[in-house]
Formats: sequence, C-alpha cells, structure tokens
Amino acid sequence: MTELIKKNKHRLIWIAPVIILLGAVLLRFGLKRNITIVLDGDLLKVETSALTVSGALRSAGIKVDDQDRVSPELDDWLKADTVISVEQAQEIIVVTPDEESSIVSAERIPANLLGEVGITLYPHDRVWRNGVAIDPDQPLEYTDSVLLQYVPAIPITLQIGEEEQVIFTSEPTLGAALEAASIQLAPEDWISEDLMTPITDSMEVVIRRAQPVTVTIGESSLSGLSAASTVGEALLDLNLPLQNLDYSIPAEDAPLPATREIEVVRVDEDVVLTTDEVAYENEYVEDPDTLLDTTSVIEPGQLGIYATRERVRYANGEEVWRDVDERWQ
Repeated sequence: MTELIKKNKHRLIWIAPVIILLGAVLLRFGLKRNITIVLDGDLLKVETSALTVSGALRSAGIKVDDQDRVSPELDDWLKADTVISVEQAQEIIVVTPDEESSIVSAERIPANLLGEVGITLYPHDRVWRNGVAIDPDQPLEYTDSVLLQYVPAIPITLQIGEEEQVIFTSEPTLGAALEAASIQLAPEDWISEDLMTPITDSMEVVIRRAQPVTVTIGESSLSGLSAASTVGEALLDLNLPLQNLDYSIPAEDAPLPATREIEVVRVDEDVVLTTDEVAYENEYVEDPDTLLDTTSVIEPGQLGIYATRERVRYANGEEVWRDVDERWQ
C-alpha cells in the first residue's frame, strides 16, 4: 500500500508540470487575437495573446513614454473589440509677440496646447502653424515638428461720425483690419490714419463719411461728395479751390455749414488805360516880316493827350469797383 502511494506520488510529480505547460500553451494560443492600434493616426493590425493594453503595445514593438497619451489605460484588460489609441508626444514651439517657448506634449488641439503655456484664446485671436493660419479648435496633423505662432487681437477704437465702436483684429495693417471687420471706405471718405499703418498697439481712428456738398458760382451750381470739416477743404475735394482774390461764403477757414451749401465768388481785376484829346489854342503875335492883313504860322499847334490808368474789379463777371490809379499828360 505504501509502495503504491509512493509510485502515484512519483507520477504526479512528472505529470503536474506537463499539465501546467500544456495549459499555458493552450491558453496562449487560445487567447491569440487580432487587435487594432491607432498610432498617431495610422492604423496597425496586430496579432497578440497579451492580456493587457501595455502587453499588446509591447508585443507590437511600440514604446510608450510618460508624455504619450494612450487609450484605454495601459493596465486595462484587452477585449475582443478593443481599439488602442496612441498619441505620441512631440516638441511644440510656441511663438508669441513677447517670447518663444517649447513644450513636449501629446495634445493635438492648438487651443489646448496654447493653454498649456498659459495662453487663453479670445475671439479674433489668430494661430499660425508653420506660417499658415489654422483653426485653433481643429486637431493638428502628425508631423515631425510643429511651430505655433500666436497673434493676439489688438483693439482699435473707431469714431465714425457720432458713433464709436471697438473692433479687435490680428491683421498686420489698418486697411486689412477694416476689411476683415467689413467696414467699407468710399474713395471720398476721410480717415485719420493711413490704411497701410502697421497695427502694433491699440489705436484710435477717426472716419468721416463723405456727404453731398453744393457749390454755387454765379448762376452755376455744382454738387459733389466731401468728408471735409471746413469750407476750404470741401472746395479742394470738389476741385474748386479759391484762387488769388476769390472768396467764399462762408469763409474759407470756417466750418462747413449744416446746409452743406457754399457760395464762391470769383474775383478778377483789369487795368484799363484811357486817353482824352485836348484841343490847342491859337496865340497871335506881331511879325514884322509878315505883310499887312496876312498871317503866318510861326509854330504849329499840337493836340494835347491825357492818359488815365484805372483798376477795375469784377465779381463773378460783374464790375463791383473802379479806381483811378494814375493820370498824366
């Protein structure tokens, strides 16, 4: 009886390892399955008998660092339909108007990446990736290097007539900022700054919209558009500048009247020369050489001429003033 127990025990010592090894083999080949790994956007089909996510990645030869993003978690058990997503961390260079910084992150949304360096995006802020404007809420494509440029929106205060409004822009020039804000300018409108002015800081800009102006010259009347604030500027806009002795009503330096009506008086001056003939008088003297009852001309008489120079002024073609400048014989 004792010998039988010893023989059975001896057999169990050899059979047990065989059973364990056979179970391990069966378990290994029984659990072998095909899983999908999405590595930085690329699909990989992997056959593995691993039980956890980390084991599946090791069997696929994928090394995961602490900054990488893995879903599901590394210690989660694999299921038949498990899809493993791996987003590998990469260097992101962030450039702002003030500084340049670098981070290593697996984040793909630009807005979130900027948040990691303490930048909060506001409406009208711009983000450029490698020199190309991008939507900060759309994930980045997977590339070797990423340079994000953050261009914050700058406020511009616009005074348009009696209304004031503030626009925010990240455009490089004032003209581009107005166009982006759908603020149209007519050729006759007036703006206090050049449209090519670079936007580097907050600005205050005045815009005057052109309005109709009527100019009367004598019996003629002309109309045009002007954004001028004075009479003289309005006349220049309408190509009707005052010249020489011309004057306007209201005066040239006066503010443009509410009626936006101007009267222009064209003034001309002429110099007129006039002459008057003056008859001579005969003078009789005794001539001992002349026969009795006859006369002779000793010295012929001449008509006298008086010349007068006058200055004449005309307003819109009508004489309004005349003055004798000089008179001589």
